[in-house]
Amino acid sequence: MNKEDIRKQFRVLQIIWGAMLCSLAIYVIICYLVGDTIRESADSGIPIELLRNFLFVLSICEITAIYFIRKIVLTVQSDLTPKEFLKKFIPLSVATYGIAESIGIFGLITYFLGDEVHILYIFIAISAGVLFYYRPVFEELDDYISKHAK
Repeated sequence: MNKEDIRKQFRVLQIIWGAMLCSLAIYVIICYLVGDTIRESADSGIPIELLRNFLFVLSICEITAIYFIRKIVLTVQSDLTPKEFLKKFIPLSVATYGIAESIGIFGLITYFLGDEVHILYIFIAISAGVLFYYRPVFEELDDYISKHAK
């Protein structure tokens, strides 16, 4: 597998990452456009402070899980061909991005249930930070393939 084939696969990963990052901005826009309407109709007896704290703890657990899953999977996959490695790496990355984006969804949920807008921003910022930290970088992928793959 040559660099051009790897680069094509990598571009797909970049598009997916970019779409997930843009979705966070869409969540904020949705909250501004229809958030007040949804908040008024969602008069629930849910203890919002308890839910918020639970979701913050769950977010920390998700971030920790992302780190260890990526570390374990990338360490175990060290004896694969570049093509086999990419078949494992791309779904792993997409799953990582999905888990990171779920943190932003937590903010959306709490906002719709009546929490303050700054809590939405905190969840969105955490999600964007995790997405940015695990963003696709071609040089890192290329170095890993050249060092570890057969």
